Amino acid sequence: HPHVLADRLAALHPACCTFALPHGQGHVVAASPERLAVKRGSEVHSTALAGTARRHADPEADARAARDLLASPKERREHAIVADAIIEALAEVCDSVDCPDTPDVMRLRQVQHLRTPVTGHLRAGVGFLDVVSRLHPTPAVLGWPRPAALAWLRAMDEGRDGLYTGVAGWIDRDGDGEAAM
Repeated sequence: HPHVLADRLAALHPACCTFALPHGQGHVVAASPERLAVKRGSEVHSTALAGTARRHADPEADARAARDLLASPKERREHAIVADAIIEALAEVCDSVDCPDTPDVMRLRQVQHLRTPVTGHLRAGVGFLDVVSRLHPTPAVLGWPRPAALAWLRAMDEGRDGLYTGVAGWIDRDGDGEAAM
């Protein structure tokens, strides 16, 4: 049953958004660390995740992998592209946007990612779906710069839609919600 699997994933991956959605004759069940947007009142939160290293059973090796991830110019550059795109998208709909100057490391069960939390104060009249539509897809999924990435994907006849780049979430009657990819 999909809900049993979702419960198990939630227990194994407590830092992730877990969901079970009907799809075709079955269900899609997943746990994603990628919180695209969380809206509560006029506050919106997003998380830039890009840059990945595997976890290690040995604590010293695990700590070294996290330090190497933080020190990697390549990983930091790729992470900055994603963080900057999220900041720019939120700046379009927010009075203010705030984030730390440097990423930290999000440690999951099997991998660790560079993470930058981004927070904004939404302008009056901006809804949750306005935010989601500006943020999705992030450069981590689509590529960057956006026009060149779209042109390349079209030329390669590669579709990045449907389940691969889908968004799952919820929205309540007050307009608050959460979306993960």
